Amino acid sequence: MPALRAGERSGQDRGARGARGETAGGLSLFDGEPQEGTHRTLTLEFPWPPKELSPNARLERFAKARVFKKQKHAACLLTKARASGHERVRLAGDGRMNITLVCTPPTMRYRDEDNLLATLKAHFDGIAQALGVDDHTFHFREQEWHPPEKPGRLVIVLDWEQA
Repeated sequence: MPALRAGERSGQDRGARGARGETAGGLSLFDGEPQEGTHRTLTLEFPWPPKELSPNARLERFAKARVFKKQKHAACLLTKARASGHERVRLAGDGRMNITLVCTPPTMRYRDEDNLLATLKAHFDGIAQALGVDDHTFHFREQEWHPPEKPGRLVIVLDWEQA
């Protein structure tokens, strides 16, 4: 078997790949080897969030709570799978974890950027739980929007300075 270059993966680690069985954007799970004071990146790919989580959804509260819990659990499991084998996240410096959203909606419908953040609250809670950080450390960067593509997907890129 040929040697892998930095950032490449063997075909044996499919469990750590995104929902479509591939690494999102060709990025590796973490950039480089864990070293003190290094910049780290984690890329997660999710299907487009369900409309029931939208702040504009008119849904009975217990039904919404079930959908929220399911999405939070799924985000936590995916994050744990992607971060398995790595030490717990320790934020350095200002203690912020930067988040970039790469959005590919399923339809051409108009989207509110601030509603998308509210819709993703369950995802962010699951990610924070899996990484052992408080979600108040999340700093949202610019959202990147791509043309619609069925069934839609959302890539969340987290980056931080490791202590």
